[in-house]
Amino acid sequence: METNLASAATRSQLAAFYRDALLAGLERWGDGDWREKIVLVMVESKEAIAALPELLKIDAIDAYYFGQNDLAESMGFKGDRKNPKVRSTVEDAIKRVADAGRIAGMNVQDEIDIVAHYMDLGLKWINVHQKQFMVRGSKAFLKAIKGS
Repeated sequence: METNLASAATRSQLAAFYRDALLAGLERWGDGDWREKIVLVMVESKEAIAALPELLKIDAIDAYYFGQNDLAESMGFKGDRKNPKVRSTVEDAIKRVADAGRIAGMNVQDEIDIVAHYMDLGLKWINVHQKQFMVRGSKAFLKAIKGS
């Protein structure tokens, strides 16, 4: 099997590459404290999406975190994380992770209004930029004082 990620020829080789790389990293710690830390896999490319079934078999992974921007770029939609094909891919992957009884995570960025939708699909680990809370709170406050 190739050890260079870019030259992995098949999905099974790619999945094996991810698995082996992850396990090699964990083995470096031996019986160390990795068992007390969160092991998070960043799923940020179409290759990682293709490898997801194999990654879901690795018990040492605590969460699968989806990077929409990088995924969009790897799918040929640079800067368009809201593209319907990207969104569909992310939604399907969240469902697959949840159906496997695992933790799916994602930064919802400016999509606060659809967090409930992602949660219905199985998203459990949700990050939102602090700026989004500040902007929304500021707008509500300004609207309130202008209306009085």
